[in-house]
Amino acid sequence: MHASKTIKSLLVFILLLVMFTPLRAYAHAYIQESNPSENERLKQSPTEVKIKFNEDLQNGFNSLSIVDSNGKRVKLEKAEIKANDRSTIQAKVEQKLKDDVYSLEWRVVSADGHSVSGNIPFLVGKTSKEIPGSFQQSNGTSSALKVENITDRWFLYSSFSIIVGVLLFRMFWYRPEKPHMVINKRTKNLLWTGWMLLTIGILAFLPIQTKLNAGVSWSKAFDLDLWSKTLQYTKEGTVWIVQIVILLLLFVSIWWLMRDKEQFSRIKASFPLTLIVGMMLSKAFIGHPSSSPYKEFGVGTDFLHLLSASIWVGGILAIVFLLHEGMFKKDEESRDLYWQSLNRFSIWGWIAVGTLMLTGIFNATLFITDIQALIKTTYGRALLIKVGGFVLMGILGMIHFIRVKYFPNKGLKWAVRVELLIGLAIFAFTAVFTNLPTPQGAAPQSFNDTAILIDNKEYLNLNISPKRPGPNTFEVTVYDQRGRALKDIDQVTITLSQQGLFKDGRKSTFQVPAVSEGVYETNNLYLNQKGRWKIQVHVLTKSLDEYDAYFSTNLNR
Repeated sequence: MHASKTIKSLLVFILLLVMFTPLRAYAHAYIQESNPSENERLKQSPTEVKIKFNEDLQNGFNSLSIVDSNGKRVKLEKAEIKANDRSTIQAKVEQKLKDDVYSLEWRVVSADGHSVSGNIPFLVGKTSKEIPGSFQQSNGTSSALKVENITDRWFLYSSFSIIVGVLLFRMFWYRPEKPHMVINKRTKNLLWTGWMLLTIGILAFLPIQTKLNAGVSWSKAFDLDLWSKTLQYTKEGTVWIVQIVILLLLFVSIWWLMRDKEQFSRIKASFPLTLIVGMMLSKAFIGHPSSSPYKEFGVGTDFLHLLSASIWVGGILAIVFLLHEGMFKKDEESRDLYWQSLNRFSIWGWIAVGTLMLTGIFNATLFITDIQALIKTTYGRALLIKVGGFVLMGILGMIHFIRVKYFPNKGLKWAVRVELLIGLAIFAFTAVFTNLPTPQGAAPQSFNDTAILIDNKEYLNLNISPKRPGPNTFEVTVYDQRGRALKDIDQVTITLSQQGLFKDGRKSTFQVPAVSEGVYETNNLYLNQKGRWKIQVHVLTKSLDEYDAYFSTNLNR
Protein backbone atom coordinates (compact mmCIF):
# COMPACT_ATOMS: atom_id res chain seq x y z
CA MET A 1 0.00 0.00 0.00
CA HIS A 2 2.78 2.40 0.95
CA ALA A 3 4.72 1.51 -2.21
CA SER A 4 1.62 2.13 -4.32
CA LYS A 5 1.23 5.61 -2.83
CA THR A 6 4.90 6.33 -3.50
CA ILE A 7 4.57 5.34 -7.16
CA LYS A 8 1.48 7.51 -7.60
CA SER A 9 3.27 10.46 -6.02
CA LEU A 10 6.21 10.01 -8.40
CA LEU A 11 4.00 9.92 -11.48
CA VAL A 12 2.05 13.03 -10.47
CA PHE A 13 5.22 14.96 -9.62
CA ILE A 14 6.95 14.09 -12.90
CA LEU A 15 3.83 14.90 -14.93
CA LEU A 16 3.59 18.34 -13.30
CA LEU A 17 7.29 18.96 -13.87
CA VAL A 18 7.09 18.16 -17.58
CA MET A 19 3.90 20.22 -18.00
CA PHE A 20 5.30 23.37 -16.43
CA THR A 21 8.87 23.31 -17.77
CA PRO A 22 9.43 26.13 -20.32
CA LEU A 23 9.48 24.42 -23.71
CA ARG A 24 11.57 26.71 -25.89
CA ALA A 25 14.76 25.86 -27.75
CA TYR A 26 17.03 27.52 -30.25
CA ALA A 27 19.71 26.43 -32.67
CA HIS A 28 22.73 24.40 -31.57
CA ALA A 29 24.94 25.58 -34.44
CA TYR A 30 25.41 29.27 -35.20
CA ILE A 31 26.58 31.08 -38.31
CA GLN A 32 30.03 32.62 -37.98
CA GLU A 33 30.32 33.99 -41.49
CA SER A 34 28.75 33.52 -44.89
CA ASN A 35 29.27 34.37 -48.53
CA PRO A 36 27.13 36.23 -49.39
CA SER A 37 26.71 37.87 -45.99
CA GLU A 38 23.46 39.18 -44.54
CA ASN A 39 21.92 42.00 -46.64
CA GLU A 40 25.06 42.17 -48.81
CA ARG A 41 24.64 43.74 -52.26
CA LEU A 42 26.69 41.83 -54.84
CA LYS A 43 27.79 43.62 -58.00
CA GLN A 44 27.42 40.43 -60.01
CA SER A 45 25.96 36.95 -59.72
CA PRO A 46 27.88 34.70 -57.29
CA THR A 47 29.44 31.49 -58.59
CA GLU A 48 29.38 29.84 -55.17
CA VAL A 49 27.60 30.21 -51.83
CA LYS A 50 28.96 29.01 -48.50
CA ILE A 51 28.26 29.28 -44.78
CA LYS A 52 30.68 28.69 -41.90
CA PHE A 53 29.27 27.60 -38.52
CA ASN A 54 30.71 27.60 -35.01
CA GLU A 55 30.98 23.79 -34.90
CA ASP A 56 31.48 20.85 -37.24
CA LEU A 57 28.59 19.54 -39.32
CA GLN A 58 27.48 15.97 -39.95
CA ASN A 59 26.91 14.44 -43.36
CA GLY A 60 23.38 13.88 -44.61
CA PHE A 61 20.29 16.12 -44.38
CA ASN A 62 22.35 19.22 -45.29
CA SER A 63 20.97 21.55 -47.95
CA LEU A 64 21.45 24.99 -49.50
CA SER A 65 18.98 26.69 -51.82
CA ILE A 66 18.43 30.19 -53.24
CA VAL A 67 14.96 31.69 -53.66
CA ASP A 68 14.25 34.92 -55.58
CA SER A 69 11.67 37.58 -54.69
CA ASN A 70 8.95 35.64 -56.55
CA GLY A 71 9.62 32.43 -54.62
CA LYS A 72 11.33 30.73 -57.56
CA ARG A 73 14.27 28.49 -56.71
CA VAL A 74 17.65 28.96 -58.35
CA LYS A 75 19.49 25.89 -59.59
CA LEU A 76 22.43 24.90 -57.35
CA GLU A 77 24.76 21.94 -57.25
CA LYS A 78 24.34 19.58 -54.30
CA ALA A 79 25.52 21.18 -51.06
CA GLU A 80 28.69 19.65 -49.63
CA ILE A 81 30.68 20.01 -46.43
CA LYS A 82 34.11 21.47 -47.14
CA ALA A 83 36.76 18.74 -47.08
CA ASN A 84 39.33 20.60 -44.97
CA ASP A 85 36.81 22.45 -42.78
CA ARG A 86 33.81 20.44 -41.61
CA SER A 87 32.17 23.53 -40.15
CA THR A 88 31.61 24.98 -43.65
CA ILE A 89 28.92 24.00 -46.16
CA GLN A 90 29.09 25.20 -49.77
CA ALA A 91 27.45 24.79 -53.18
CA LYS A 92 28.14 25.99 -56.73
CA VAL A 93 25.57 28.29 -58.37
CA GLU A 94 24.72 26.77 -61.77
CA GLN A 95 22.85 29.72 -63.28
CA LYS A 96 23.44 33.44 -63.44
CA LEU A 97 21.33 35.44 -61.00
CA LYS A 98 19.43 38.44 -62.34
CA ASP A 99 19.27 41.73 -60.47
CA ASP A 100 16.88 40.92 -57.64
CA VAL A 101 16.49 40.19 -53.93
CA TYR A 102 17.35 36.64 -52.87
CA SER A 103 17.26 34.43 -49.80
CA LEU A 104 19.91 31.77 -49.18
CA GLU A 105 18.05 29.04 -47.29
CA TRP A 106 20.05 26.45 -45.38
CA ARG A 107 19.57 23.35 -43.28
CA VAL A 108 22.34 21.43 -41.46
CA VAL A 109 22.81 18.79 -38.77
CA SER A 110 25.29 20.02 -36.17
CA ALA A 111 27.89 17.93 -34.35
CA ASP A 112 25.60 17.41 -31.34
CA GLY A 113 22.92 15.86 -33.57
CA HIS A 114 20.50 18.79 -33.70
CA SER A 115 19.04 19.85 -37.03
CA VAL A 116 19.14 23.61 -37.59
CA SER A 117 17.75 25.74 -40.42
CA GLY A 118 17.63 29.40 -41.38
CA ASN A 119 18.09 31.89 -44.21
CA ILE A 120 20.37 34.76 -45.28
CA PRO A 121 18.96 37.62 -47.44
CA PHE A 122 21.14 39.31 -50.08
CA LEU A 123 20.82 41.43 -53.23
CA VAL A 124 22.35 41.19 -56.69
CA GLY A 125 23.01 44.14 -59.01
CA LYS A 126 21.19 47.46 -59.02
CA THR A 127 17.75 46.19 -58.06
CA SER A 128 15.55 48.78 -56.36
CA LYS A 129 13.57 46.14 -54.49
CA GLU A 130 13.74 46.07 -50.71
CA ILE A 131 14.37 42.94 -48.70
CA PRO A 132 10.94 41.63 -47.60
CA GLY A 133 10.26 40.72 -44.00
CA SER A 134 10.06 37.03 -44.89
CA PHE A 135 13.68 37.21 -46.08
CA GLN A 136 15.13 38.61 -42.84
CA GLN A 137 18.07 36.53 -41.63
CA SER A 138 17.43 33.64 -39.30
CA ASN A 139 20.54 32.26 -37.59
CA GLY A 140 18.75 29.04 -36.71
CA THR A 141 15.14 27.98 -36.40
CA SER A 142 13.52 28.62 -33.02
CA SER A 143 10.99 25.96 -32.14
CA ALA A 144 9.15 24.43 -29.22
CA LEU A 145 10.75 21.44 -27.63
CA LYS A 146 8.97 18.30 -28.72
CA VAL A 147 7.26 16.19 -26.08
CA GLU A 148 8.53 13.05 -27.82
CA ASN A 149 12.17 14.10 -27.31
CA ILE A 150 11.64 14.80 -23.63
CA THR A 151 9.70 11.57 -23.09
CA ASP A 152 12.26 9.48 -24.97
CA ARG A 153 15.15 10.78 -22.87
CA TRP A 154 13.20 10.25 -19.67
CA PHE A 155 12.66 6.61 -20.66
CA LEU A 156 16.42 6.25 -21.21
CA TYR A 157 17.54 7.96 -18.00
CA SER A 158 14.95 6.11 -15.90
CA SER A 159 15.97 2.75 -17.34
CA PHE A 160 19.64 3.48 -16.65
CA SER A 161 18.94 4.28 -13.00
CA ILE A 162 16.66 1.28 -12.48
CA ILE A 163 19.01 -1.31 -13.98
CA VAL A 164 22.21 0.13 -12.48
CA GLY A 165 20.64 0.66 -9.06
CA VAL A 166 19.09 -2.82 -8.82
CA LEU A 167 22.23 -4.63 -9.99
CA LEU A 168 24.53 -2.73 -7.62
CA PHE A 169 22.04 -3.21 -4.79
CA ARG A 170 22.08 -6.99 -5.23
CA MET A 171 25.82 -7.20 -5.83
CA PHE A 172 27.19 -4.93 -3.09
CA TRP A 173 24.63 -3.38 -0.74
CA TYR A 174 22.18 -6.19 0.05
CA ARG A 175 23.71 -9.04 2.07
CA PRO A 176 21.06 -11.26 3.70
CA GLU A 177 21.94 -14.33 5.73
CA LYS A 178 19.58 -16.43 3.63
CA PRO A 179 17.91 -15.96 0.21
CA HIS A 180 14.60 -14.08 0.14
CA MET A 181 12.28 -15.24 -2.63
CA VAL A 182 10.25 -12.03 -2.51
CA ILE A 183 13.39 -9.91 -3.06
CA ASN A 184 14.40 -12.09 -6.01
CA LYS A 185 10.94 -11.65 -7.52
CA ARG A 186 11.04 -7.88 -7.06
CA THR A 187 14.56 -7.79 -8.54
CA LYS A 188 13.34 -9.64 -11.60
CA ASN A 189 10.34 -7.35 -12.03
CA LEU A 190 12.42 -4.18 -11.70
CA LEU A 191 15.12 -5.38 -14.10
CA TRP A 192 12.58 -6.27 -16.77
CA THR A 193 10.79 -2.97 -16.18
CA GLY A 194 14.08 -1.16 -16.74
CA TRP A 195 14.78 -3.20 -19.88
CA MET A 196 11.33 -2.44 -21.31
CA LEU A 197 11.75 1.30 -20.64
CA LEU A 198 15.15 1.12 -22.32
CA THR A 199 13.70 -0.73 -25.31
CA ILE A 200 11.01 1.92 -25.79
CA GLY A 201 13.60 4.69 -25.56
CA ILE A 202 16.04 3.07 -28.01
CA LEU A 203 13.44 2.01 -30.60
CA ALA A 204 11.74 5.41 -30.54
CA PHE A 205 15.02 7.26 -30.97
CA LEU A 206 15.49 6.43 -34.68
CA PRO A 207 12.18 7.87 -36.00
CA ILE A 208 12.44 10.84 -33.60
CA GLN A 209 15.98 11.66 -34.76
CA THR A 210 15.03 11.14 -38.41
CA LYS A 211 12.05 13.49 -38.01
CA LEU A 212 14.33 16.17 -36.56
CA ASN A 213 17.10 15.69 -39.14
CA ALA A 214 14.81 15.83 -42.17
CA GLY A 215 12.38 18.39 -40.76
CA VAL A 216 9.39 16.24 -41.73
CA SER A 217 6.08 15.35 -40.11
CA TRP A 218 5.40 12.15 -38.20
CA SER A 219 3.76 10.65 -41.29
CA LYS A 220 7.17 10.71 -43.02
CA ALA A 221 9.34 9.97 -39.98
CA PHE A 222 9.04 6.23 -40.68
CA ASP A 223 10.22 6.51 -44.28
CA LEU A 224 12.82 3.77 -44.79
CA ASP A 225 14.93 5.92 -47.12
CA LEU A 226 15.19 8.62 -44.45
CA TRP A 227 16.03 5.99 -41.84
CA SER A 228 18.78 4.71 -44.12
CA LYS A 229 20.14 8.25 -44.45
CA THR A 230 20.19 8.70 -40.67
CA LEU A 231 21.94 5.36 -40.14
CA GLN A 232 24.45 5.89 -42.93
CA TYR A 233 25.47 9.53 -42.53
CA THR A 234 25.00 10.61 -38.89
CA LYS A 235 26.84 9.56 -35.76
CA GLU A 236 23.45 9.19 -34.04
CA GLY A 237 22.65 6.47 -36.56
CA THR A 238 25.93 4.67 -35.87
CA VAL A 239 25.39 4.89 -32.12
CA TRP A 240 21.81 3.61 -32.53
CA ILE A 241 23.06 0.44 -34.25
CA VAL A 242 25.50 -0.15 -31.38
CA GLN A 243 22.71 0.41 -28.86
CA ILE A 244 20.43 -2.13 -30.56
CA VAL A 245 23.17 -4.76 -30.28
CA ILE A 246 23.71 -3.91 -26.60
CA LEU A 247 19.94 -4.02 -26.00
CA LEU A 248 19.68 -7.57 -27.37
CA LEU A 249 22.69 -8.75 -25.37
CA LEU A 250 21.21 -7.13 -22.27
CA PHE A 251 17.99 -9.12 -22.76
CA VAL A 252 19.96 -12.37 -22.90
CA SER A 253 22.09 -11.49 -19.87
CA ILE A 254 19.09 -10.52 -17.68
CA TRP A 255 17.26 -13.71 -18.69
CA TRP A 256 20.36 -15.76 -17.83
CA LEU A 257 20.78 -13.95 -14.50
CA MET A 258 17.17 -14.43 -13.37
CA ARG A 259 16.79 -18.08 -14.44
CA ASP A 260 17.73 -19.14 -10.92
CA LYS A 261 14.78 -18.05 -8.77
CA GLU A 262 16.51 -18.78 -5.47
CA GLN A 263 20.12 -17.63 -5.84
CA PHE A 264 21.51 -14.35 -7.19
CA SER A 265 24.94 -14.69 -8.84
CA ARG A 266 27.29 -11.70 -8.68
CA ILE A 267 29.31 -13.10 -11.57
CA LYS A 268 26.23 -13.35 -13.78
CA ALA A 269 25.10 -9.88 -12.68
CA SER A 270 28.39 -8.37 -13.86
CA PHE A 271 27.40 -9.05 -17.49
CA PRO A 272 24.21 -6.93 -17.61
CA LEU A 273 25.97 -4.29 -15.48
CA THR A 274 28.80 -4.05 -18.02
CA LEU A 275 26.30 -3.81 -20.88
CA ILE A 276 24.20 -1.04 -19.31
CA VAL A 277 27.38 0.92 -18.54
CA GLY A 278 28.35 0.48 -22.20
CA MET A 279 24.92 1.77 -23.19
CA MET A 280 25.48 4.93 -21.12
CA LEU A 281 28.90 5.40 -22.70
CA SER A 282 27.35 5.23 -26.17
CA LYS A 283 24.83 7.88 -25.10
CA ALA A 284 27.69 10.19 -24.08
CA PHE A 285 29.03 10.11 -27.65
CA ILE A 286 25.96 12.02 -28.87
CA GLY A 287 25.56 14.47 -25.98
CA HIS A 288 26.36 18.20 -25.88
CA PRO A 289 29.98 17.76 -24.67
CA SER A 290 30.76 15.51 -27.66
CA SER A 291 30.69 18.63 -29.85
CA SER A 292 32.85 20.74 -27.54
CA PRO A 293 36.47 21.75 -28.27
CA TYR A 294 37.59 19.06 -25.78
CA LYS A 295 35.65 16.10 -27.15
CA GLU A 296 37.65 13.37 -25.41
CA PHE A 297 37.27 14.89 -21.96
CA GLY A 298 33.72 15.97 -22.75
CA VAL A 299 32.53 12.47 -23.62
CA GLY A 300 34.32 11.00 -20.59
CA THR A 301 32.90 13.48 -18.10
CA ASP A 302 29.42 13.26 -19.62
CA PHE A 303 29.54 9.47 -19.20
CA LEU A 304 30.73 9.73 -15.59
CA HIS A 305 28.05 12.33 -14.90
CA LEU A 306 25.28 10.04 -16.19
CA LEU A 307 26.73 6.98 -14.43
CA SER A 308 27.00 8.82 -11.10
CA ALA A 309 23.44 10.12 -11.36
CA SER A 310 22.21 6.60 -12.16
CA ILE A 311 24.05 5.14 -9.15
CA TRP A 312 22.67 7.81 -6.83
CA VAL A 313 19.04 7.82 -7.95
CA GLY A 314 19.02 4.13 -8.86
CA GLY A 315 20.45 3.13 -5.49
CA ILE A 316 17.76 5.01 -3.58
CA LEU A 317 15.08 3.60 -5.88
CA ALA A 318 16.32 0.02 -5.41
CA ILE A 319 16.40 0.31 -1.61
CA VAL A 320 12.93 1.88 -1.45
CA PHE A 321 11.23 -0.57 -3.79
CA LEU A 322 13.07 -3.76 -2.81
CA LEU A 323 13.21 -3.20 0.96
CA HIS A 324 10.25 -0.91 1.60
CA GLU A 325 9.12 -3.12 4.52
CA GLY A 326 12.14 -1.89 6.45
CA MET A 327 10.76 1.66 6.22
CA PHE A 328 7.34 0.79 7.64
CA LYS A 329 7.42 -2.54 9.52
CA LYS A 330 8.65 -3.00 13.05
CA ASP A 331 10.12 -6.52 12.71
CA GLU A 332 13.82 -6.55 13.43
CA GLU A 333 15.02 -8.47 10.35
CA SER A 334 13.37 -6.17 7.77
CA ARG A 335 14.50 -3.05 9.61
CA ASP A 336 18.09 -4.30 9.97
CA LEU A 337 18.39 -5.27 6.30
CA TYR A 338 17.03 -1.89 5.28
CA TRP A 339 19.43 0.11 7.45
CA GLN A 340 22.45 -2.06 6.66
CA SER A 341 21.82 -1.69 2.92
CA LEU A 342 21.30 2.06 3.28
CA ASN A 343 24.53 2.33 5.27
CA ARG A 344 26.54 0.48 2.60
CA PHE A 345 24.94 2.56 -0.13
CA SER A 346 25.80 5.86 1.61
CA ILE A 347 29.52 5.51 0.75
CA TRP A 348 28.69 4.95 -2.92
CA GLY A 349 26.24 7.83 -2.74
CA TRP A 350 28.86 10.28 -1.49
CA ILE A 351 31.31 9.21 -4.21
CA ALA A 352 28.54 9.64 -6.79
CA VAL A 353 27.72 13.12 -5.45
CA GLY A 354 31.37 14.18 -5.63
CA THR A 355 31.69 12.87 -9.17
CA LEU A 356 28.48 14.63 -10.18
CA MET A 357 29.81 17.93 -8.86
CA LEU A 358 33.20 17.66 -10.58
CA THR A 359 31.88 16.46 -13.94
CA GLY A 360 29.00 18.93 -13.83
CA ILE A 361 31.37 21.85 -13.26
CA PHE A 362 33.62 20.71 -16.12
CA ASN A 363 30.75 20.19 -18.56
CA ALA A 364 29.26 23.57 -17.62
CA THR A 365 32.54 25.38 -18.33
CA LEU A 366 32.48 24.02 -21.89
CA PHE A 367 29.39 26.08 -22.70
CA ILE A 368 28.93 28.66 -19.92
CA THR A 369 31.77 31.08 -20.63
CA ASP A 370 30.66 33.97 -18.41
CA ILE A 371 28.15 34.97 -15.74
CA GLN A 372 25.83 36.50 -18.35
CA ALA A 373 25.49 33.15 -20.14
CA LEU A 374 24.62 31.55 -16.79
CA ILE A 375 21.96 34.09 -15.82
CA LYS A 376 20.47 35.33 -19.09
CA THR A 377 20.29 32.21 -21.30
CA THR A 378 17.73 29.41 -21.13
CA TYR A 379 20.55 26.88 -20.91
CA GLY A 380 22.19 28.72 -18.01
CA ARG A 381 18.96 29.08 -16.02
CA ALA A 382 18.13 25.42 -16.57
CA LEU A 383 21.59 24.53 -15.30
CA LEU A 384 21.01 26.56 -12.12
CA ILE A 385 17.72 24.72 -11.48
CA LYS A 386 19.45 21.38 -12.01
CA VAL A 387 22.27 22.35 -9.63
CA GLY A 388 19.70 23.41 -7.04
CA GLY A 389 18.08 19.98 -7.22
CA PHE A 390 21.41 18.22 -6.73
CA VAL A 391 22.27 20.47 -3.78
CA LEU A 392 18.96 19.60 -2.14
CA MET A 393 19.62 15.90 -2.72
CA GLY A 394 23.08 16.35 -1.21
CA ILE A 395 21.59 17.89 1.93
CA LEU A 396 19.18 14.98 2.27
CA GLY A 397 22.05 12.56 1.69
CA MET A 398 23.94 14.17 4.56
CA ILE A 399 20.87 13.76 6.76
CA HIS A 400 20.79 10.06 5.81
CA PHE A 401 24.45 9.63 6.67
CA ILE A 402 24.16 11.30 10.08
CA ARG A 403 20.95 9.49 11.03
CA VAL A 404 22.23 6.07 9.91
CA LYS A 405 25.56 6.52 11.71
CA TYR A 406 24.42 8.12 14.96
CA PHE A 407 20.66 7.45 15.23
CA PRO A 408 20.05 4.07 13.55
CA ASN A 409 16.74 3.48 15.32
CA LYS A 410 15.15 6.74 14.19
CA GLY A 411 12.75 6.69 11.25
CA LEU A 412 13.91 8.26 7.99
CA LYS A 413 11.26 7.26 5.50
CA TRP A 414 10.21 10.86 4.74
CA ALA A 415 13.74 11.92 3.73
CA VAL A 416 14.26 8.86 1.52
CA ARG A 417 10.94 9.49 -0.22
CA VAL A 418 11.73 13.14 -0.83
CA GLU A 419 15.23 12.37 -2.11
CA LEU A 420 13.86 9.78 -4.53
CA LEU A 421 11.21 12.24 -5.74
CA ILE A 422 13.84 14.93 -6.32
CA GLY A 423 16.16 12.48 -8.06
CA LEU A 424 13.52 11.33 -10.53
CA ALA A 425 12.45 14.94 -11.03
CA ILE A 426 16.04 15.81 -11.95
CA PHE A 427 16.02 13.01 -14.52
CA ALA A 428 12.79 14.39 -15.97
CA PHE A 429 14.26 17.89 -16.02
CA THR A 430 17.48 16.59 -17.59
CA ALA A 431 15.37 15.17 -20.42
CA VAL A 432 14.38 18.78 -21.15
CA PHE A 433 17.85 20.17 -20.39
CA THR A 434 19.58 18.00 -23.03
CA ASN A 435 17.34 19.51 -25.73
CA LEU A 436 18.14 23.09 -24.81
CA PRO A 437 20.70 24.96 -26.90
CA THR A 438 24.15 25.65 -25.58
CA PRO A 439 24.63 29.43 -25.25
CA GLN A 440 25.95 31.26 -28.27
CA GLY A 441 29.31 32.59 -27.19
CA ALA A 442 30.39 36.15 -27.72
CA ALA A 443 31.99 36.98 -31.05
CA PRO A 444 35.70 36.13 -31.00
CA GLN A 445 38.04 39.00 -30.20
CA SER A 446 41.45 39.37 -31.78
CA PHE A 447 44.50 38.35 -29.76
CA ASN A 448 46.82 41.19 -28.80
CA ASP A 449 49.76 40.95 -26.41
CA THR A 450 53.25 42.37 -25.95
CA ALA A 451 56.46 40.70 -24.79
CA ILE A 452 59.79 42.22 -23.71
CA LEU A 453 62.73 41.23 -25.90
CA ILE A 454 65.78 42.95 -24.36
CA ASP A 455 66.03 44.42 -20.85
CA ASN A 456 62.90 46.57 -21.09
CA LYS A 457 64.38 48.34 -24.11
CA GLU A 458 62.88 46.48 -27.05
CA TYR A 459 59.39 45.03 -27.38
CA LEU A 460 57.43 42.67 -29.62
CA ASN A 461 53.68 42.97 -30.12
CA LEU A 462 51.65 40.10 -31.61
CA ASN A 463 48.15 40.57 -33.00
CA ILE A 464 46.04 37.67 -34.34
CA SER A 465 42.73 38.44 -36.01
CA PRO A 466 39.96 37.25 -35.91
CA LYS A 467 41.43 34.53 -33.63
CA ARG A 468 39.20 31.63 -34.55
CA PRO A 469 39.70 28.34 -36.41
CA GLY A 470 40.38 29.05 -40.07
CA PRO A 471 42.04 32.00 -41.84
CA ASN A 472 43.84 34.37 -39.46
CA THR A 473 46.06 37.40 -39.94
CA PHE A 474 49.28 37.44 -37.89
CA GLU A 475 50.86 40.85 -37.35
CA VAL A 476 54.17 41.26 -35.53
CA THR A 477 55.47 44.70 -34.56
CA VAL A 478 58.96 45.18 -33.10
CA TYR A 479 59.87 48.54 -31.55
CA ASP A 480 62.02 50.20 -28.89
CA GLN A 481 60.97 51.90 -25.65
CA ARG A 482 60.25 55.13 -27.53
CA GLY A 483 57.92 53.34 -29.96
CA ARG A 484 60.34 53.52 -32.89
CA ALA A 485 60.45 50.59 -35.32
CA LEU A 486 63.57 48.41 -35.19
CA LYS A 487 65.41 48.40 -38.51
CA ASP A 488 68.07 45.70 -38.09
CA ILE A 489 65.70 42.69 -38.21
CA ASP A 490 66.50 40.11 -40.86
CA GLN A 491 63.72 37.53 -40.31
CA VAL A 492 60.61 36.84 -38.20
CA THR A 493 59.13 33.35 -37.88
CA ILE A 494 56.18 31.99 -35.88
CA THR A 495 55.84 28.45 -34.52
CA LEU A 496 52.41 27.13 -33.47
CA SER A 497 51.65 24.02 -31.42
CA GLN A 498 48.33 22.89 -29.97
CA GLN A 499 48.31 22.01 -26.27
CA GLY A 500 46.38 19.21 -24.55
CA LEU A 501 46.62 15.59 -23.39
CA PHE A 502 45.19 14.26 -26.64
CA LYS A 503 47.24 16.44 -28.99
CA ASP A 504 50.28 15.06 -30.78
CA GLY A 505 52.45 18.14 -30.11
CA ARG A 506 53.33 18.67 -33.77
CA LYS A 507 54.55 22.17 -34.61
CA SER A 508 53.87 24.40 -37.61
CA THR A 509 56.46 27.05 -38.46
CA PHE A 510 56.09 29.81 -41.03
CA GLN A 511 57.89 33.00 -41.95
CA VAL A 512 56.23 36.40 -41.52
CA PRO A 513 57.27 38.84 -44.28
CA ALA A 514 57.86 42.54 -43.64
CA VAL A 515 55.19 44.99 -44.81
CA SER A 516 56.96 48.09 -43.47
CA GLU A 517 59.79 48.96 -41.08
CA GLY A 518 59.32 46.96 -37.88
CA VAL A 519 55.96 45.53 -39.02
CA TYR A 520 55.54 41.95 -40.29
CA GLU A 521 52.29 40.40 -41.47
CA THR A 522 50.91 37.22 -43.05
CA ASN A 523 47.62 35.36 -43.44
CA ASN A 524 47.26 31.58 -43.24
CA LEU A 525 45.19 28.63 -41.97
CA TYR A 526 47.57 27.16 -39.38
CA LEU A 527 45.20 27.91 -36.47
CA ASN A 528 42.76 25.28 -37.67
CA GLN A 529 41.22 23.76 -34.51
CA LYS A 530 39.52 24.87 -31.32
CA GLY A 531 41.54 24.56 -28.13
CA ARG A 532 44.64 26.02 -26.52
CA TRP A 533 47.60 27.05 -28.69
CA LYS A 534 51.19 27.90 -27.80
CA ILE A 535 52.80 30.58 -30.00
CA GLN A 536 56.55 31.22 -30.33
CA VAL A 537 57.76 34.28 -32.26
CA HIS A 538 61.43 34.05 -33.28
CA VAL A 539 63.34 37.18 -34.31
CA LEU A 540 66.70 37.02 -36.13
CA THR A 541 68.65 40.28 -36.52
CA LYS A 542 71.11 41.15 -39.27
CA SER A 543 73.91 40.81 -36.74
CA LEU A 544 72.68 37.20 -36.15
CA ASP A 545 71.31 37.88 -32.67
CA GLU A 546 68.23 35.77 -31.86
CA TYR A 547 65.27 36.58 -29.62
CA ASP A 548 62.12 34.62 -28.76
CA ALA A 549 58.75 35.70 -27.41
CA TYR A 550 56.15 33.22 -26.15
CA PHE A 551 52.37 33.57 -26.06
CA SER A 552 49.35 31.31 -25.58
CA THR A 553 45.68 31.67 -26.47
CA ASN A 554 42.40 29.75 -26.55
CA LEU A 555 40.32 29.33 -29.69
CA ASN A 556 36.73 28.64 -28.64
CA ARG A 557 34.78 29.44 -31.80
